[in-house]
Amino acid sequence: MQTDDAIAAQQRAVEVCRTAGHRRGEGLALSQLGQVLAMVAGHLGGAIDAHRSAVDIWRELADRDSEATELRVLAGRLAEAEQNVAARQTGEEVIAAMNDTGRHAEVPAFEAWLETLPAKDHEGRRAVPPGAEARMPRIYNAPGGRAGGFVPAVAALGAVVAHFLTGPWWLVPILFALAALGWGSCLTTLLFLSAGTFMICTAWGTWWSAAGLALLLSGAGSLVTGTTRVTAGLRDVRAS
Repeated sequence: MQTDDAIAAQQRAVEVCRTAGHRRGEGLALSQLGQVLAMVAGHLGGAIDAHRSAVDIWRELADRDSEATELRVLAGRLAEAEQNVAARQTGEEVIAAMNDTGRHAEVPAFEAWLETLPAKDHEGRRAVPPGAEARMPRIYNAPGGRAGGFVPAVAALGAVVAHFLTGPWWLVPILFALAALGWGSCLTTLLFLSAGTFMICTAWGTWWSAAGLALLLSGAGSLVTGTTRVTAGLRDVRAS
């Protein structure tokens, strides 16, 4: 849910800047979209397209420094996607842009990384070039803050409704806690599982047990998703 929110937020930012004719803002939004797609969603193809579009904007604005930074990130994404030939070609552009903007101190480390790339495509993934992320804008899940989600919003609304309709006393704090944690904490999964179990055990046979089951299923789904991501990360570490 939060991954989808993060992508949607960055896509909206791109569209807003594009509609307003704010080319620099559009370039920054595309940079952030590329980061979200690659680092959060694992969608390298979309990330590469976003960074290429950002490069075009920096060239249009004659912002050589931003172009160098964007190209360096693009080279890293291409290497991650095992498009080694394109990564090497982009790397040559990075070196030229760095030299043009006086960033000579960064060139040796980048050249050393470039030499580690295989000569052909699909011959093993490589880490992103040194310093590739350091100069990029910080990623935000939503403009101005953390990403909201459907479940936390429903939980907050449910807490208000339960309060005014004099529902079970324990339901109000549970739903408020769900909303708070769902909007900004990694404890959401644990809370979903515990709240769902509690509601099923204490309200079995009523419609509240159905709500508890829904929370339990949401927590289980979140747990499976998290476990899958951790497992994939461990595989990448072993392969590197």
